[in-house]
Amino acid sequence: MVHSLTYVLQFAEMASTDQLTCHRVKECCISLHSCVQKWHELNNQGFNVASKLLNTIIQIKYPKDHNQYGALSGIPDLASSLEGKLIEERETLYAQLKETYGKLRKTVERMGTLSSNLRAVVELQASKGVDLEQPLFSMPLPIVNFGHYSEDIFLAYSQELSLKQSIVDDFLRQTDRDTLTVYLSCWLHQPYIDAQSSDKIEAMLMGCGLRT
Repeated sequence: MVHSLTYVLQFAEMASTDQLTCHRVKECCISLHSCVQKWHELNNQGFNVASKLLNTIIQIKYPKDHNQYGALSGIPDLASSLEGKLIEERETLYAQLKETYGKLRKTVERMGTLSSNLRAVVELQASKGVDLEQPLFSMPLPIVNFGHYSEDIFLAYSQELSLKQSIVDDFLRQTDRDTLTVYLSCWLHQPYIDAQSSDKIEAMLMGCGLRT
């Protein structure tokens, strides 16, 4: 009777621990997915700001290409006034772009924390002798993949963040129109974030029962 009670208590404790682990993993996956969504919203905002900034820079550097500004070239006071407004707009837009970049950086930092948490879960399961190639939930995703996938996602967005930092740092210093256009295209298309990143976050959501 004592042995049976001990077994029941041990089983209940293990079940409770497994439930806590599952809950922790689900919360991390939900938060990681939210970070990805937030990133893409911010990326679109940043692209819109960068597009306006590029147009403003071109108007300042190539006034003859723009009728309103170029037509005033023979009226120094008006031309100077318009140029001053464009420079002020350029500074405002650049500040907005840097602010957006800062929010992107914080989003990636949050991804890194979540990835660390998921890797810690995997390491804890390994320390208990759990087969990491077995699914943690009812869906067929090995436990170890939660750690690997989150790390891959974090790496992809970290690389993309580094690219955006380079773009932001050079945007006002750059004088070549074609180069600025390439920067804008890179910001929009995000070369370091491919379809595999989306597939992995979806696999994680499915793996913990949040997708069907």
